[in-house]
Amino acid sequence: MQLTPSQRLERAHVSLLRDKEYMWLAGIIPMGRNEVVDDPNMTARTDGLDSEYGMQFIAKLTDAELKGLVLHEKMHCAFKHLRTWSYLHDDDPELANMVCDYVINLPIQDRYYRDQFVKLPDGGCVDVKYRDMDAGEVFKLLKQDNKQNKPKGFDQHDWDGAAKLTDEQADELSKAVDQALRQGNIFASKAGANVDRNILEMLKPKVDWREVLRDFITNCKPGDDYTSYRRIDRRFMSQDVMAPTSYSDSVFRVVIGADTSGSIDNKGLSTFLAEVQGVCDSVKPELVDLMYWGHNVAAHEIYEADSISTLHQSTRPKGGGGTEPSCVTRYMREQRIVPDCIVMLTDGDVFGDWGGDWPAPVLWCINNKQIVAPHGVTVHI
Repeated sequence: MQLTPSQRLERAHVSLLRDKEYMWLAGIIPMGRNEVVDDPNMTARTDGLDSEYGMQFIAKLTDAELKGLVLHEKMHCAFKHLRTWSYLHDDDPELANMVCDYVINLPIQDRYYRDQFVKLPDGGCVDVKYRDMDAGEVFKLLKQDNKQNKPKGFDQHDWDGAAKLTDEQADELSKAVDQALRQGNIFASKAGANVDRNILEMLKPKVDWREVLRDFITNCKPGDDYTSYRRIDRRFMSQDVMAPTSYSDSVFRVVIGADTSGSIDNKGLSTFLAEVQGVCDSVKPELVDLMYWGHNVAAHEIYEADSISTLHQSTRPKGGGGTEPSCVTRYMREQRIVPDCIVMLTDGDVFGDWGGDWPAPVLWCINNKQIVAPHGVTVHI
């Protein structure tokens, strides 16, 4: 007897659950709604939890392709794509869809080449040059390429649906996904399954330093009333960087401190400053103090609102010597500079102390993943 589309979909789920290689997804595969819809324009769609499958579309798929499609949608959930990378969608919706697919399609294709158990439907985004990258890294590379000549993917991503969750609901879902993955890894371990280390590495929570930089500066912007805080995003609340104050009459001032002791190369510095300028062009502080420092502040450039857009092109880095962040706090006290936030770029190989009595929230952008600043917020770049 021929199976109905819903029965085929259910069988694909069960088949994946029974396969050793996908036991790490044992808690993810049953999550959310999984429905067949009678819509000739629908291929498949997910909001990162619930999935819908077009009846006419899946009717054309082989069993291996249907399993590949289900696996594809469930990996979007496991990787939390539609929430972690929503800011990429704000930048370029089409490109955001593509990069999330590139990240998860390669492992599915790898399995197909081994035993044909699963197969991607036609039109999938696959390129080996993006292997082991997360969506943010792929997005950056694709931005430089001509996306018009690349496949757009076979499914639809419901970013708007994902965005409808409240912060509390999103947190609950994130915790549920984490718990499901932990349980899945236990099942896989007990069954003697070998979970792909590359997949496990990609599933580790990753923070894009550009997003953190943007959020940090934006949330430190003075409010429009006297009850405003330096509004730190929830990810920063455990970092002891909040200070309530009144701002309505203040000037939005940002200090950027770039370590030029020799540990940050010119390319890294240029990339960092280009990102800082982009954020400032958007957030529009009235003053940006750019300080180059090593064992002392070797140069201090001031950019007002009408000149911030020239920062990346016009700046002239100077410095050398050791890495002593405390020289920046001393200099600010001497010059009576009281900013709304401070962003420090360094390799973290500090001689002496990290400075104390910082007059504003501090974001440390450190290019050594083994080092975390003793105070403020640390993001690795």
